[in-house]
Amino acid sequence: MDTSNLIFGAVVSAVCLIPFAMMRMSMKKRERILMEPFNKMVDSVNCKISTIDVEKDFIIGADMDKKHVFFYKSLPGCMEEHTVDLNAVKRCEIINIGRTVNQNNDVYKVIDKLALRLTPKQSESNAIDIELYDSGRSFQIGEELEIAQKWHEKINTLLMN
Repeated sequence: MDTSNLIFGAVVSAVCLIPFAMMRMSMKKRERILMEPFNKMVDSVNCKISTIDVEKDFIIGADMDKKHVFFYKSLPGCMEEHTVDLNAVKRCEIINIGRTVNQNNDVYKVIDKLALRLTPKQSESNAIDIELYDSGRSFQIGEELEIAQKWHEKINTLLMN
């Protein structure tokens, strides 16, 4: 009886743990797929990443010494990459476009788009929007809001120095 309970417990444990292990392997594979073009971008300007954040469909990183920010995003049918020299940037701001939804007498704010806008020092250059989230392309927001706030602070700190 004890042996059958032990075998049953081992099988149930394996059945419960296998999906988590497969999810972790899938996330690591997706990260490797994102890292390859990101690293090529960084190497092309002879920089070394000193801080980085990897999200489900994008990577943002910076060389704090050379004041460069790198962004790579890959979604089905859409790829975006930016290499930004912060010496040419005047300011960074968070772009949070959303709407208010009333549902059952409760009011919710829904984020439709979240980006970091880097405004160049020269007025004839266009601002660069680093799009972290777009509700038209992603169903659910994850840590994008926290990442936007974190990188807003990091970039503005670099701009002050």
